[in-house]
Amino acid sequence: MEQLNELTPMASVLIAFLVFYAGRMSASKNEGKQEGTVLVELGHIKGQVDGIDKKIDRQEQQHTEVMMRLTAVEESTKQAHHRINEIREHCCGD
Repeated sequence: MEQLNELTPMASVLIAFLVFYAGRMSASKNEGKQEGTVLVELGHIKGQVDGIDKKIDRQEQQHTEVMMRLTAVEESTKQAHHRINEIREHCCGD
């Protein structure tokens, strides 16, 4: 009986330690899952941002091309108006 009284506190400490260790392992596992989830989500977000950057680059290229074409059209229109005015002066005397 006396041995049982001596073993009870040690067994209680051992059980408490094992429960603590098991809880800690479970918490570590959950933290690992959460970190993994966060990393996957960050990777997804990075991929989306990269895609948006590419789209913006394409839009900027298209904008530059449109502006160059617009400038050419404006210059052509200016020359056409000048020729029309010359023809009017030559033909109609305006």
